[in-house]
Amino acid sequence: MLEKDYYYSRAGDDGMSSLIGGRRLSKGALRFQAIGTLEEVSSTIGLARLIVRDVDTKIDAILNMIQKDLIDVISDLSAPIAKEIDYESIRVSAEHTDKLEICIDQLTARSSAAYFHVLDSHNAASVYLHHTKVVARRAERTVVALSHSQGELVGHAVLSYLNRLSSFLFAAEVFLNNAGKAEEKKS
Repeated sequence: MLEKDYYYSRAGDDGMSSLIGGRRLSKGALRFQAIGTLEEVSSTIGLARLIVRDVDTKIDAILNMIQKDLIDVISDLSAPIAKEIDYESIRVSAEHTDKLEICIDQLTARSSAAYFHVLDSHNAASVYLHHTKVVARRAERTVVALSHSQGELVGHAVLSYLNRLSSFLFAAEVFLNNAGKAEEKKS
């Protein structure tokens, strides 16, 4: 007989939750706010992908990669940096940021415009990416605040990655908006 899978443990009923390594914090702690906001970023990317996949498969593939990278970022933040514990296997590295920079460079090489305002949006894909960028910037601000909190350490690679993430989302937003503008002119 198979054992039943449980989707609850009751361990958080007191408003506390555990990080990797067992440290318990209030669910309202800044670290959990940062993790939750990053989960929200991944969720908004998932929504954007529902539209983007029909518009540009290359951007959709990058968004898929980013969702996987965000699992790494969340894992990194879930295992606080401590001298007595080595979690190098789940740390975000400069390679994560390097991959995003390559994607940004490739995307901007395909794009003809440098900027647009969200009020000039020409398709749903660019609007969804704009929203995702806004949530990603909020996540970055939360992680930066965490990194400045006494006793809390955040790896530099996490901060760099999140900074580059909003840059990529902006570049993709501009690119898809311009693609929509070109389609409008054809019709």
